[in-house]
Amino acid sequence: MFALHNIDARKWNFNPAHLIQLCFEFNTQLFFVHAFSRLVKTSLLKFRPEDKAMMGPIVYHAVAEVRESLDDHRRTIACEAPIITSHAYDCINHEQCNDDWYAVWWNGMARYLLDGRHPLSYDEAFKRFELLEFGMMGPGCKQSMLALVREGAAFRHNTRFVETTGMHLLEKLIPS
Repeated sequence: MFALHNIDARKWNFNPAHLIQLCFEFNTQLFFVHAFSRLVKTSLLKFRPEDKAMMGPIVYHAVAEVRESLDDHRRTIACEAPIITSHAYDCINHEQCNDDWYAVWWNGMARYLLDGRHPLSYDEAFKRFELLEFGMMGPGCKQSMLALVREGAAFRHNTRFVETTGMHLLEKLIPS
């Protein structure tokens, strides 16, 4: 048990596929969800045959399905800009404000999320997005929309989905 707690304290230093294998070997749930979350963040093309063997076909399949779902979610979020429901008092032209919002969303946030060579995470994309020029949008509209995007459930979906899936998989594979 002492060894497992030491591994848990240093889990970032271990290959996540190896951590999954240790969970199976020692029938422990200690770092399974952490390892699963890290596996989901890894491109499937980067898994070596040894990694696939250590995590097993059920975990590998779950990682692939979660990655596919998250990619679909990313594309949906990128293509559907949040709607400006009410304009700030300093907004001069509502129509122009809406047009500029959609243009900067598509040319900024969507481009960052959908980049074919190096798609950014939601957090990284937002950090860059909020620094862009927002055309003729008034400061009030810009700030309220950035707050909406920053606090939106769409950006927290990934973490909850991965953790929930990891917990369900854990309960199925390593019952307590």
